Amino acid sequence: MLDMSLAARGLPKTTSISATFKSSQNPSNGISVPIVAGSAIAGFVVLLAFMLCGVFLLRRLRKQAAHRAFLDAFRLAKVGDRATKRLTPLQLHRWYVAEEVLGRGAFGCVVK
Repeated sequence: MLDMSLAARGLPKTTSISATFKSSQNPSNGISVPIVAGSAIAGFVVLLAFMLCGVFLLRRLRKQAAHRAFLDAFRLAKVGDRATKRLTPLQLHRWYVAEEVLGRGAFGCVVK
Protein backbone atom coordinates (compact mmCIF):
# COMPACT_ATOMS: atom_id res chain seq x y z
CA MET A 1 0.00 0.00 0.00
CA LEU A 2 2.88 2.35 0.75
CA ASP A 3 4.46 1.56 -2.59
CA MET A 4 1.20 2.44 -4.43
CA SER A 5 0.97 5.79 -2.67
CA LEU A 6 4.58 6.57 -3.57
CA ALA A 7 4.08 5.44 -7.19
CA ALA A 8 0.96 7.63 -7.49
CA ARG A 9 3.03 10.65 -6.53
CA GLY A 10 5.82 9.76 -8.91
CA LEU A 11 8.30 8.59 -6.28
CA PRO A 12 10.46 5.48 -6.71
CA LYS A 13 9.56 2.16 -5.14
CA THR A 14 10.91 1.41 -1.68
CA THR A 15 12.16 -1.69 -0.02
CA SER A 16 11.84 -2.20 3.70
CA ILE A 17 14.02 -4.57 5.65
CA SER A 18 13.41 -5.46 9.25
CA ALA A 19 15.94 -6.92 11.62
CA THR A 20 15.68 -8.09 15.20
CA PHE A 21 18.43 -7.25 17.67
CA LYS A 22 18.94 -8.82 21.04
CA SER A 23 20.75 -6.92 23.72
CA SER A 24 23.45 -8.82 25.56
CA GLN A 25 23.02 -6.66 28.65
CA ASN A 26 20.28 -6.57 31.23
CA PRO A 27 17.83 -3.70 30.63
CA SER A 28 18.90 -2.13 33.95
CA ASN A 29 22.51 -1.71 32.81
CA GLY A 30 23.71 -4.93 34.42
CA ILE A 31 22.79 -4.08 38.01
CA SER A 32 20.36 -6.50 39.58
CA VAL A 33 17.62 -5.52 42.02
CA PRO A 34 19.02 -7.53 44.98
CA ILE A 35 22.37 -5.77 44.66
CA VAL A 36 20.70 -2.35 44.67
CA ALA A 37 18.50 -3.29 47.64
CA GLY A 38 21.45 -4.71 49.57
CA SER A 39 23.52 -1.61 48.89
CA ALA A 40 20.71 0.65 50.08
CA ILE A 41 20.26 -1.34 53.28
CA ALA A 42 24.01 -1.45 53.92
CA GLY A 43 24.25 2.31 53.36
CA PHE A 44 21.42 2.89 55.82
CA VAL A 45 23.07 0.67 58.44
CA VAL A 46 26.41 2.47 58.04
CA LEU A 47 24.70 5.86 58.31
CA LEU A 48 22.85 4.72 61.43
CA ALA A 49 26.12 3.47 62.96
CA PHE A 50 27.81 6.83 62.31
CA MET A 51 24.87 8.68 63.85
CA LEU A 52 24.98 6.50 66.97
CA CYS A 53 28.73 7.05 67.29
CA GLY A 54 28.15 10.80 66.96
CA VAL A 55 25.50 10.79 69.69
CA PHE A 56 27.79 8.75 71.96
CA LEU A 57 30.66 11.17 71.32
CA LEU A 58 28.52 14.23 72.04
CA ARG A 59 27.27 12.72 75.30
CA ARG A 60 30.83 11.92 76.28
CA LEU A 61 31.99 15.47 75.51
CA ARG A 62 29.08 16.95 77.49
CA LYS A 63 29.96 14.73 80.45
CA GLN A 64 33.61 15.82 80.28
CA ALA A 65 32.61 19.49 80.16
CA ALA A 66 30.36 19.03 83.21
CA HIS A 67 33.18 17.31 85.10
CA ARG A 68 35.60 20.08 84.16
CA ALA A 69 33.09 22.66 85.45
CA PHE A 70 32.77 20.62 88.66
CA LEU A 71 36.55 20.66 89.15
CA ASP A 72 36.76 24.41 88.46
CA ALA A 73 33.92 25.17 90.86
CA PHE A 74 35.54 22.97 93.50
CA ARG A 75 38.89 24.71 93.03
CA LEU A 76 37.32 28.18 93.40
CA ALA A 77 34.97 27.32 96.30
CA LYS A 78 35.44 29.11 99.63
CA VAL A 79 33.89 28.30 102.99
CA GLY A 80 30.61 30.18 103.45
CA ASP A 81 29.98 30.74 99.72
CA ARG A 82 26.61 29.97 98.23
CA ALA A 83 26.91 26.56 96.56
CA THR A 84 25.94 26.07 92.95
CA LYS A 85 24.79 22.98 91.14
CA ARG A 86 28.31 22.60 89.78
CA LEU A 87 29.67 21.76 93.23
CA THR A 88 27.96 18.37 93.19
CA PRO A 89 29.13 15.56 90.93
CA LEU A 90 27.11 15.00 87.76
CA GLN A 91 25.61 11.75 89.08
CA LEU A 92 24.21 13.52 92.18
CA HIS A 93 22.54 16.50 90.47
CA ARG A 94 19.15 14.78 90.43
CA TRP A 95 19.07 13.79 94.10
CA TYR A 96 20.80 16.63 95.94
CA VAL A 97 20.64 20.43 95.88
CA ALA A 98 23.74 22.23 97.10
CA GLU A 99 23.02 25.27 99.29
CA GLU A 100 26.22 26.40 101.00
CA VAL A 101 29.90 25.41 101.11
CA LEU A 102 30.64 24.19 104.65
CA GLY A 103 34.24 23.18 104.14
CA ARG A 104 36.88 22.30 101.65
CA GLY A 105 39.74 19.83 101.81
CA ALA A 106 42.37 18.22 99.65
CA PHE A 107 40.08 15.49 98.38
CA GLY A 108 36.61 17.03 98.46
CA CYS A 109 34.22 19.80 99.26
CA VAL A 110 31.52 19.61 101.95
CA VAL A 111 28.26 21.26 100.98
CA LYS A 112 25.00 21.68 102.83
